[in-house]
Amino acid sequence: MKKNEDIDEMIEFLVALKNTFKNSYSNLTISINPFIPKPFTPFQWIGMEDIKSLNEKIKLIQNKLKPHGIKVIFESPRMSEIQAGLARGNRHTAKLLYEIYKNGATNSAFSKTKIDGKGLEFYAHREIDKKAVLPWEHINIGLSKAYFLGEYNRATNGQPTEKCTEEKCQKCRICQIK
Repeated sequence: MKKNEDIDEMIEFLVALKNTFKNSYSNLTISINPFIPKPFTPFQWIGMEDIKSLNEKIKLIQNKLKPHGIKVIFESPRMSEIQAGLARGNRHTAKLLYEIYKNGATNSAFSKTKIDGKGLEFYAHREIDKKAVLPWEHINIGLSKAYFLGEYNRATNGQPTEKCTEEKCQKCRICQIK
């Protein structure tokens, strides 16, 4: 896939959609948000994309869609980074949050505060080895690490997961937990 091919396809689709409905609707607003890796998902091992790259993509999308009258709203990549850092943190994150609080809990405090040289951005962007013990692994949500690894492999190979039904529950088995 060439750089930004997915963005180009999205822009093309949205312009065509706007043109299809231009007589029915005068406004089209889309919402785009950065991918935020979260625990207990198949993508918990993947780091979040860097802020600079995300800001460039948002500007590209805005610049290409604005001439067509399509409004773009989005979550701040920096706020997404904080969210990802908090979601993927470990036992040191509490100390980090306390230090951020003591430093005024401002955006610059989030950026400058570090524990052992690591800030929230470290937790947001780090790639986690698939064999590593995850900070949240001790929490039992009824799905195994092996299940998430299998789903990760399916997703990265472009294979969909079969829809689970009451008659056919063979994937995660979460519905069978009493």
